[in-house]
Amino acid sequence: MLRLKWTALLLSVLIFGGCATVESIRPGQGTVFEVTGQSYNDVWENAVRVVSWNFEIIESDKVRGIIQAEGKDNASDSGQLIRVFIVPVRLVTTEGETETIIVEVAGRKKSPFQVSGQDWAAMIIAAMKLELGL
Repeated sequence: MLRLKWTALLLSVLIFGGCATVESIRPGQGTVFEVTGQSYNDVWENAVRVVSWNFEIIESDKVRGIIQAEGKDNASDSGQLIRVFIVPVRLVTTEGETETIIVEVAGRKKSPFQVSGQDWAAMIIAAMKLELGL
């Protein structure tokens, strides 16, 4: 009986202890693309709209440029976590000032044992580019 309890405890730790959180997704872990000729506000609103199609936005902080989301219960992959980083970069030269918006979309599965799923980060980037006319 004691052996069964220890086995159950070990399985619980392995299953639930290995779960990822949205906060564990850091800049530099995703796919990056650049947007020029559009304002930060336009890119931000586009990102929020596209992410909300298939994900529930847990937190969005426009000042910090971070959107955190997880798969909706009705989505085909509710075990997916997504984090979007949006950073404006101003370049000042003798010819003038230009602004480029750097967008990074990173995702991961909640559980290391999850085998199903699709590349939501690539799909979000493709949809954002399409919506932005890139």
